[in-house]
Amino acid sequence: MPLDWPAVPNSTAETFKAQSIADKAHAAYVAKNYELAAALFGELLKIKPGDARVYFNRGNSYKLQQLDRALNDFSEALRLAPDLVVALLNRGNIYLRTEHFSEALADYDKAIALEPDNFLVCYNRGLVLGRLRRFEDAVESLSDALLAHDLRSILREAPRSSLVPPPPSALKAAIPITAYFYLSVEHDAPFLPH
Repeated sequence: MPLDWPAVPNSTAETFKAQSIADKAHAAYVAKNYELAAALFGELLKIKPGDARVYFNRGNSYKLQQLDRALNDFSEALRLAPDLVVALLNRGNIYLRTEHFSEALADYDKAIALEPDNFLVCYNRGLVLGRLRRFEDAVESLSDALLAHDLRSILREAPRSSLVPPPPSALKAAIPITAYFYLSVEHDAPFLPH
């Protein structure tokens, strides 16, 4: 998540220092030097202690190796900015990875309420529901994810194509079969299309 504090006429030395640290932290993250990135984001928190974006970015730096720290940072980001969908998604992903399925589902449900067409949220919510053996709900969520993804793909390609995209109702009818097949392969769900 970008961290920009634009220089304005009344910018302070602190603002310039914060931007410098943020730029270095971002460069370290992109270079996959997550330990350095986390340390730099920690340094940035001394200057910008109430900025949810800094907690989110430090959480991302931790999430591959230090799940407990990442979880704490995503939770703090959400305390500061409860509607930060990417923090809900990433915290939900940690809960999913650590098999805390109810907590993951709660985060994905909150994220879907904010962004109902978010492919990753719908998809991960479907995975959690499958793990909870709520297969009908899982199929619905996976179908929503596939529909959102397929419609975006079709709309992106439509101007370059002479094909007319199928109506959403046609996609919606075909997608549950794909979702049921996924669940039957991944989670031994009964294959029960409507």
